[in-house]
This record gives sequence, structure tokens and C-alpha cells, in this order.
Amino acid sequence: MRRVFIILSTFWMALCCQACTPDGGITENPPVENPGDAGNNNGENPGQPGNEQNIKLKITIGNQTVAATLYDNPTARSFAAQLPLRDIVLRDYNRTEKIVDPPQALSKEGAPAGYDPAPGDITCYGPWGNVAIFYRDYGYGRGLIPVGRVDGNGISLFQTSGEMTVTIELQ
Repeated sequence: MRRVFIILSTFWMALCCQACTPDGGITENPPVENPGDAGNNNGENPGQPGNEQNIKLKITIGNQTVAATLYDNPTARSFAAQLPLRDIVLRDYNRTEKIVDPPQALSKEGAPAGYDPAPGDITCYGPWGNVAIFYRDYGYGRGLIPVGRVDGNGISLFQTSGEMTVTIELQ
């Protein structure tokens, strides 16, 4: 009986000592990730505007358009290869992000363990394979892969509740 109590107590203490992310993943001191470096070994930061390696997008919401920039990494390139995506429905998830399932799975080659998205970040959630556009701060999420970023203050168009129909295409 004492052995069972010790085992259960040890398990409970180990569980309580972990920090959980909002998606239920366990993380300890998450690494700082540079979004442009996923799968990029040339030392440049391809997430910076003006770098010719970046892929520019046009996202159309009704009669308004928003520009976005994809990073130079395998996940972003596999997303760009599926464009254009016309009249797709972005679903609201957790009042934090708009998500959509791409037609084909995105590459996870060279992907970081996780990422801390800010409003305007475009990511892929590796375990589910969906693409997310964050319109609110979220915090570190294990399994998030940086894909790109909505340019300027265009993220304000995504800050509505519910679904929205958009077209995403190369610019």
C-alpha cells in the first residue's frame, strides 16, 4: 500500500510541476524561435520585409485586401505551392485565431518544436495541419510552425467573431 502511495504521489508532483500551454501541451522554458529560420541555414532573417526570398500574398476579404509575407521555410513554401485558395472559410478558434485546413498537408521539415505567435502571425499547427492567422496574443504553443505574417495593421480585418470567407493568392 505504501509503495502505491509513493508512486501516485511522485506522479502527481511531477504533473503539478509542469507548465501547460493553452492547447494542453507541456512545455518547460520554451525556446525562443526565429520565425524565418525554420529550415533556413543561410543565416539571414527571411522574415524581414524587402528580402527577395519572401513570398508576398494578397488576402481578399469581401471588397478589402490585406497583404502578407510568407517566410522562407519549407512549411511556408508548401503552403504557397497550394495557392490560390479561393473562397475558403476561415473558422474562428478560441477567439484568438482564424483557421483553415489546407487542401494538402504542409511540410514540417526543419520545423521548430513550437512558436510564440503575436497578432498578425500566420502559422501551421503541426499536429492538426491547419493554417492559423492569429489576431490576438496567444503565448508559446508546442507544435506551432511560423509560416508568415500579415503586413502592417491588416490584422484588424480578422478581428471579428465567427467565420469569414477569404481568397488567398500570390501577389
